[in-house]
Amino acid sequence: MTAPPPPPLQRIFFDDCVLDPDARELHRGGLLVEVEPRVFDLLCLLAQRPEHSFSKDEIAEALWPGRVISDTVISQAIRKARQACGDSADQQRVIKTLHGIGYRFNAATWHDDAGGERPTLRGSRQGFSRPVRYALWAVTGLLVAALLSWRPWQVPSAELPQRITIAALPAVESGLVGDSLSAGLEVLLSRMAAERSDIQLITSGRTERALDGLGLDPRGDNAVLLEALRQTLGVDYLIRSVVAQDESGYRLQAELTGPEGLTRLIQPKVGDLASMVRGFASELARELGASFREQEGIPVFSNDDFVNEAYVRALNALLAGDNRAATALFTSVLELDPGLVYARYELGNAHWQLGEHEHAAEHYKVSLEMALELETPRLAGHASTMLGVLAWQGGSLDEAQAWYERALTYYEAANDDHAAASALGNLGNLADQRGDLEQAAALQLAAQDRFKAAGDLVGKSATLTNLAVISRQRSRLHEAQRYQQQAVEMQHRLGVGSMLVRSWTYLAGIEIELGNWDEASQLLAEATAMATAQDNRLGMAEAQLEQARLALARLQTSTAETIAKDALSGFEELGMPGGEALALAILAEVELVRGYPEQSFLQLEQADRLDQNISKPRDRAVRQLLRARALEAFEQPPDARSILNDLTGSTDQLIIALSQAGLGSLAWSPDEPEAGLAHWRAALEALERLDEPGQRARLRIRLAEAYLDRLEIEPVIGYLRLAAAWNPTCPQLWLQQARLAILQGRRDEAADILAELLNITELPDQSPFRRQLSGLHDSLHFGATDAAIE
Repeated sequence: MTAPPPPPLQRIFFDDCVLDPDARELHRGGLLVEVEPRVFDLLCLLAQRPEHSFSKDEIAEALWPGRVISDTVISQAIRKARQACGDSADQQRVIKTLHGIGYRFNAATWHDDAGGERPTLRGSRQGFSRPVRYALWAVTGLLVAALLSWRPWQVPSAELPQRITIAALPAVESGLVGDSLSAGLEVLLSRMAAERSDIQLITSGRTERALDGLGLDPRGDNAVLLEALRQTLGVDYLIRSVVAQDESGYRLQAELTGPEGLTRLIQPKVGDLASMVRGFASELARELGASFREQEGIPVFSNDDFVNEAYVRALNALLAGDNRAATALFTSVLELDPGLVYARYELGNAHWQLGEHEHAAEHYKVSLEMALELETPRLAGHASTMLGVLAWQGGSLDEAQAWYERALTYYEAANDDHAAASALGNLGNLADQRGDLEQAAALQLAAQDRFKAAGDLVGKSATLTNLAVISRQRSRLHEAQRYQQQAVEMQHRLGVGSMLVRSWTYLAGIEIELGNWDEASQLLAEATAMATAQDNRLGMAEAQLEQARLALARLQTSTAETIAKDALSGFEELGMPGGEALALAILAEVELVRGYPEQSFLQLEQADRLDQNISKPRDRAVRQLLRARALEAFEQPPDARSILNDLTGSTDQLIIALSQAGLGSLAWSPDEPEAGLAHWRAALEALERLDEPGQRARLRIRLAEAYLDRLEIEPVIGYLRLAAAWNPTCPQLWLQQARLAILQGRRDEAADILAELLNITELPDQSPFRRQLSGLHDSLHFGATDAAIE
């Protein structure tokens, strides 16, 4: 008797997808998606056990049984699975990365027998209800649209009105709506500041963090809070709000607290979303004595309240990071009312967040055309900026510059100092990318002036970080340290956590080069802790790069490799090839230090393939220096010398100095020292003109090593003393100090140094450093000094 066939596997529903294991099909948004077989198997593996956290080893064993699979292969499969589901590493709506563990299916799932039809993102006109529990959710999103209104096209006047700054406090809960209106109100006020009046909003999140830094409870006395925020953030007013809805419409009121504790109540008439938001904006401006420009020319709202509520849902989805849902909803809105130009711009943003750059560019260009036709320069600037971002991501720097310059022109026509400052900052970052550091610094300083004029301290702090990056590229490390410390202090006071992660990381990188390794380690611990708490994957990957560099400086190569691979995986998931190239360069140097030049070559070749005019000139030059070191290890000095000679023609003085140092290593011979020493002295002379203490110290240690080879003790003592002033815990320094101690008969001191080096370093036996350690050990064991100079 024939056995009955096994029952069919149930289809799995999640997000807007249907996964059919039997038919081996994935449908998204009702359309069939092509998926590679292995990627489909990965989706089935994760979706069938959504409660389970899969390690990378489990995934490898399930999908590639009996084979050794690298983490990169798994990361690529995860990225393809996310793309197939409309997910991304930035959102992790469907597949979540568990750092240090693996992956877990993150979307809610149900099966064929769950009952009922799968929910849809789009409701019918007849079925679109407005229960009270959705009142806040709706208002939050529509406030984004409400104040994207029209301002006449004009040239900036010499006398600009005084800007009013308001800090939003957490909203008081309503008996009807048990949520906060803060996010919606903040968007309302920020858009109003940009388009309708001269009011600047500080969000409740930033306000709470600033108050926390001051040790103040946001529920405390308004007058005390206002005075504290006035001194730190330049705040003029505080505001709290309550929103509710009943059969008559939406109801909103807000309490505005001003100087001397004076309180005013803002309460527009009850009505539909559009009239309520317009009324609130108008009354607030009138209470503050600010001019209010009524909407005309550009359609922000639809005449159909159903469309407005759908628009709300789209904006909410976008603000929540649900970009796939936002795309579907904005598309529906535009089908019903194609004239909503801001909805089209936001649709472009949703596509961009999803990595669908061609669709994003199409919507940005249409938005730009409509903005120009309607004489709305601010929106024209926004669309031009995003087109510049897309051009830069595509590797077209000239096109990006043209778009950013257009954006600056539009923002200046709109009298928008904040947006103009951002455009100047973008142009400065672009100049930095090209290596035009003088122009980059000038543009960032101009941006800083604009942010100051706009009263935007967060923007000013961002320019401080950008100036620190540029100063580091210009080999002015102490100047970079001062800029970055100012940024950290300002961002900590303002409570800007996401910016602090990057600032702590950048400051740590500077401290490493200044020899302050313990300080760098502490900064990176703070950065990674905050990045973890915020689920800030970019911040985590950037911090891991610096952690890997610090571990490599300490010759902890296993630790450096592990952390750099984590950073590499993070950048891969985020789709950032520039970050991947930086991580691969660190891994290449790890292999060189270990004594594996062939592996180093492989890492450098992979980095070069990823670099499509993305890396900065110095980063590309550093990879060439590493390639020359690998060729030297392969005993191919002509090829290494050719690379280094080319690099001496660089405009970067640090790269020229390091190239001279590399030529010194190629030419060095203890028996014929003149050529090698000449190159090293030239390199040291060049470094003396730069603020690069770490590079000077490393070259002095190399010179000390060379003189020890020749048993010339006197110059060794001077070089090692200067290097120790930079960082007395550098392993390379300790090794040469041990050699010197042996030659001077201080054997116990040398033994202590060697024991500590063996304890703190992570190196294989074949590494050049480990071979020198072994030679020194032999010299101590056999009582000879010759081994100490081999």
